[in-house]
Amino acid sequence: DADLFAAIKNGAQGYLLKSTSVADLIRYVQGAMAGEAAVSGIMAAKMLSEFSRTDMAATGATDEDALSEREQEVLQLVAGGLSNRDIAERLYITESTVKKHLRNILAKLHVRNRVQAALLAREHREAPPR
Repeated sequence: DADLFAAIKNGAQGYLLKSTSVADLIRYVQGAMAGEAAVSGIMAAKMLSEFSRTDMAATGATDEDALSEREQEVLQLVAGGLSNRDIAERLYITESTVKKHLRNILAKLHVRNRVQAALLAREHREAPPR
């Protein structure tokens, strides 16, 4: 876990496990070249788990800033390297709905991009609220 968050903190566009298949590696690299995060599903789950443990009160966030269940699903799939089209197909929603969820996620997390969302979770883990 420490390697994952250190890599993201140092500007990595993604983080993959050694067990990633060649086909998935190619898909992740193509996604990263298109500006998407390249993070395996297992690592995405670790990031989301860490974020969910973040003390919202310490960040000044309100209940309105909490990610909905659907937003958490979308964020996990984004972090897993799926494109908006793939996410739409997987969740049986339109691409425009995926984009709306992504805008909400970034706004609620007060970040500019997907990688920054993971970085935010790491920062709260390293410096617990006092």
